[in-house]
Amino acid sequence: MLVHGDRTTPPDDSIELCHLGETPASIGEFLSLYRTIHSRTNELEYDIFHPLEEYPWPTKIRTVQWTMDSWERWKLCPSDFQGYTFMGGEALINAAGAVGGYFTDDVIASSPETSQQMEKYWLQSPTDVIPLGIEESELEPPERVDDTVRVLLPGRITPKKGQKRVLDRLSQNAGYSVDIVGGVSDEQYYETLSEWHEHHHGFVSRERLNEFYRESDIVLVPSYHENFSMVALEAIAKGCVVIITQVCGFAKLDVATPENGIYVVSGGQEMADRVEILAKSSDIFDRQVAAFELAQQLTWERIASQYEESYQKIA
Repeated sequence: MLVHGDRTTPPDDSIELCHLGETPASIGEFLSLYRTIHSRTNELEYDIFHPLEEYPWPTKIRTVQWTMDSWERWKLCPSDFQGYTFMGGEALINAAGAVGGYFTDDVIASSPETSQQMEKYWLQSPTDVIPLGIEESELEPPERVDDTVRVLLPGRITPKKGQKRVLDRLSQNAGYSVDIVGGVSDEQYYETLSEWHEHHHGFVSRERLNEFYRESDIVLVPSYHENFSMVALEAIAKGCVVIITQVCGFAKLDVATPENGIYVVSGGQEMADRVEILAKSSDIFDRQVAAFELAQQLTWERIASQYEESYQKIA
């Protein structure tokens, strides 16, 4: 496995990890990284080379998780503007990915949102859509709701995550409690949530985050844009009902339905209204069970089997 960035250990002991350095900080460094990968793979005898989206050379298969997602997010949340240099760099990287994708036999998108971006910015459609997965060890069935429904709002505190648009419409004196988890990335934005500061637990460890999921009944994803949303996947793995905005990739999966414990909404007001309804509902536990059953269908073992089918076609 060829990687860059801060990963130092392989996902499995049977995998040999080859670390190629820090994540590039410029277009030149990205192109240098791609040339290094191209050279390495040409020296190897492999059955299948499976890169992610930005690789600009032809391959038999690749997975695309995003294209111009920062541009898409900026259109929906203007305060998330990253600067013209960043946007220009992303456009060039996107162009490199489009070239590689054009010459790739099987292109797999990780969500319908990514598929739509490919069609819009790459002028091509994926061969298939295969979502991300969850480790089977993360699955824990829900417990019955006690007298107070617990609502969890996880994610970095930043405008693009959309906390304010739902918190402004939630009540602190209703029949549910609210926990907010995540590090503060934007202090100015955080101050606009001052009335909710006592509900904020800051950045927490993975173990503590899992405890929050385990203790919660409803998880909110009010983001202005997410190509997938691992939060939603982590939430259903613990048997939480998920309320998620329609611009997130997970929300566009065919399985994202109320029958599966997933409620897709247009924005903050509809999300708050749905919290109120669910908090008073007598069948919220049934929805939690349905969400957990959905998570069992989205384990990495099942996702990997879908990729194996693709490998069989091209091997």
